[in-house]
Amino acid sequence: MMHLNRITPILALLLIAGFCAAAEPDQSLTPKATAQAFAKALATGDAAGAKALTTNNPEDGEILEALTAMIASMKHLNQAAIAKFGPEEARRLVPRDPGDEMNKHFNEAEEKVEGDSATLTTKNDKTPLALKKVAGQWKVDISSMPDRSEVVQALPLFHAMAKSADTTAAEIADSKYKSAEEAQKAFGTRMTAIMASPIQPATGPATKP
Repeated sequence: MMHLNRITPILALLLIAGFCAAAEPDQSLTPKATAQAFAKALATGDAAGAKALTTNNPEDGEILEALTAMIASMKHLNQAAIAKFGPEEARRLVPRDPGDEMNKHFNEAEEKVEGDSATLTTKNDKTPLALKKVAGQWKVDISSMPDRSEVVQALPLFHAMAKSADTTAAEIADSKYKSAEEAQKAFGTRMTAIMASPIQPATGPATKP
């Protein structure tokens, strides 16, 4: 059984990444700038843009799609809460400014380059984020993500979280909740149930005999 609290610090930051504009791939980007552009692409739901900044292993596409979909749902929830309750009260549901969190994380990261390989490490990262230089451009190496196999298993959980955020956003828009606190409790109950639930191992498409 694998639970949400096993998700690594870097992935957790990606899940809450928010409202910055995605950057186009640029061969002049340093490893740190590449990681920032990758996170910003995820933040804006740009799976294609994020994929362009990775080593582009085919099996990583599902991870990127799940992350961008969930982030988009969280943004939807945040926007609904702001529209109904105002920005201060909306922080009850989405408490941190994703852009500030992401920028702080990567600004504080220590960049280490060895030839065509690089790592970004902060004091809270058990395993550094790895990058590789491909055709002269730095790329995020998702295959090196800590606990990657468990992240793959957690993909159904990400989809469930996205659905929960979208449901709560719709309920807020329909004035189901009288206050942000009431909406927060409903959303929290849903998220607690999701995080406590066992995750069925993700399986690939069936193969023909």
